[in-house]
Amino acid sequence: MNDFDYFKKIVKDTLGVDLDMSDPDRNFTKMEKFCKEMGVTIGFRKYHLSLVDEEEISIFKKRLINVITINETSFFRDKIPFDYLKDYINGMKNISALSIPSSTGQEAYSLAMLFEESKILQYSVIGFDICEEVVEYANKGIYSSFEVKRGLDSEYLLRYFEQLANKYEISDKLKYHVKFFQSNILNPTIDLKKYDIILCRNLLIYFNDKTRVEVLENIVAHMLTGGKLMLGAGERVEHPSLQVEYFNGMAVYTKMLIK
Repeated sequence: MNDFDYFKKIVKDTLGVDLDMSDPDRNFTKMEKFCKEMGVTIGFRKYHLSLVDEEEISIFKKRLINVITINETSFFRDKIPFDYLKDYINGMKNISALSIPSSTGQEAYSLAMLFEESKILQYSVIGFDICEEVVEYANKGIYSSFEVKRGLDSEYLLRYFEQLANKYEISDKLKYHVKFFQSNILNPTIDLKKYDIILCRNLLIYFNDKTRVEVLENIVAHMLTGGKLMLGAGERVEHPSLQVEYFNGMAVYTKMLIK
């Protein structure tokens, strides 16, 4: 097995991500980037097979996750999901929501801002991601001027952030309701409850059909009856417990009670 095929196998075994589902040139570049960052000169396969120390293996996994994951996000990204939720949550008093993958936290904090604006009395937002670094970043809740200008208007910036020199920190009021954890939806390491709202956008596209079914089963298991699931713009799924409707072209899935 050559280095690149071995790289793809290890990514699949470690993260559940099927690199054959995405651009091969980009993935080959990721392997090269990993080797460069780790100072690997003997080839990826030989390097991985040489690892025996637990600390070395742990570092290997963390760096692999950082290279593979794409942490592209912004506040109120794509807008349509939040427009839908604004109407859906009207009149509700208690809401639980899950953001997965949560990346650097903007989506989860956007949900919290939406709940605050809608006068929700009690709410909690959980975000989890496989990448430890972005989870730490999200829990700190400190963003650059560039990050807060992507999707946020000035009123929200004043209401929900504290300015720190040239950066902005999420207010304690929001942090109280929003928590982030490192975990993998294929094998959750945190005790997930059931949620009214789950945003899982642009994750399923990285899995093959078999793994996608496993991930969807885990997601549905953590939805409350009547709860809503929103995926990425191009993602569509079928499940006996899910009923689909469309809002401005976006698929919204509702968990139904199967009799």
